Amino acid sequence: MPAYPDTEATRESLVDDYDAIRDIVQLCLDGEAKGDVAKLQEAFHQDARMSGDLAGTRYDVPIQTLFDMARPAPRRPAWPPVPVAGQADRSPACFNRTPTSLQPLG
Repeated sequence: MPAYPDTEATRESLVDDYDAIRDIVQLCLDGEAKGDVAKLQEAFHQDARMSGDLAGTRYDVPIQTLFDMARPAPRRPAWPPVPVAGQADRSPACFNRTPTSLQPLG
């Protein structure tokens, strides 16, 4: 007769796993929303990497790049108001900062 897993122990393990994953995702969300680099560093392994596609260009960068981008930027002046209609697609000046550490894969 086959042995069946202890369903109560399995259920508790699944709940624990779910809670752990939820907590890490919440750290990521809070860290990004508030520019809290300490929360992001708690959520990610120091050797983690980000990879993806941005406007048709592939990127693969160390997680430190995310930390640097999440760090709050100095507030920009209130004038001129942000951005003038039609300027967003032409002028990097309408953004708080641009991610200068992103290098395309080549």
